[in-house]
Amino acid sequence: MPSDLPDLDAQGLCASCGSHATGQYQGSDGPFHCGACWGEVREPRLPVPPEWWRATAAASWMARALEALHPYELKVPLMASDETFTCITDAESRFFAGVGASKVWASAHRLCRYLDDAANDLSPGVAVEVGCGCGVPSMLLARRGWHVTMTDLPWLLPLVDANVSANFERADPRRPTIAALRWGCQEDAIALRSLRRPSLVLGADITYFEEDFDALLTSLEHLNGLRTLIAVQHRNGCHLKFADSARTRGWFVEPAVVRRMLHGYPVTHTHCCTRCSVLRLTRAQAAAGLLRLVRHADGAMSAWTFTTAITDR
Repeated sequence: MPSDLPDLDAQGLCASCGSHATGQYQGSDGPFHCGACWGEVREPRLPVPPEWWRATAAASWMARALEALHPYELKVPLMASDETFTCITDAESRFFAGVGASKVWASAHRLCRYLDDAANDLSPGVAVEVGCGCGVPSMLLARRGWHVTMTDLPWLLPLVDANVSANFERADPRRPTIAALRWGCQEDAIALRSLRRPSLVLGADITYFEEDFDALLTSLEHLNGLRTLIAVQHRNGCHLKFADSARTRGWFVEPAVVRRMLHGYPVTHTHCCTRCSVLRLTRAQAAAGLLRLVRHADGAMSAWTFTTAITDR
């Protein structure tokens, strides 16, 4: 039976994206694929063994990686005070190839600010982060009482685990769990949903490549969260293209907003800036929840859906 575990010593030029990095060969004489593309090139996709990197061979490799990759403190400014996380990244792709391993991106900061601002509207429940990388938004939710599962490509899970371990003791009941989620892979999503339907599915800066949109949206549909939040960076119009792709698949897309009363007046805060936006995605069958009735000056009533257009700022 072919193995879906990587050759930990493999180095080469990726046949998918062209990068030179650590990864695996597909079969004894198959093409080389880097860590970022691993898990996306074999059908059918084999189940990913839990914590596969703790096996004897992988444990030695992981120890070398952790010795070479130095943790650093990341402060995320929130409403009341800064929240500090210990992060481990691989900016040079020495052990973990792919953009998700290289840094904590701006959209993760923006999503954390939204989660903090909307805390009164988001009762702790079950959350799943897709394409989590270091998983800073997930760890913020876990600290606030959520039951969190952080997901990414199988190859990146050791780095995800290292970030979790840098912020939570193994016996800490708040500690997030981690799992593989290869976008578009129904088996991975079913395994995640087997425990409980997520009340929140979230992701930050995961819309790099337009060719990934369909697989990402497929996984979001499989997860079927009660609420879906995606923080997108305004990079070459990718936020506009992603919103359009989601709408064509039956999603309503709107800016994520927080409404509150200030000095007796309703105030709406939209979590968008010149660099990134937090979007709320709602499936078409839940559209009725977005309907609002408006009474006009002449007494007539009309209904509208809150699907504010996303603009390039």
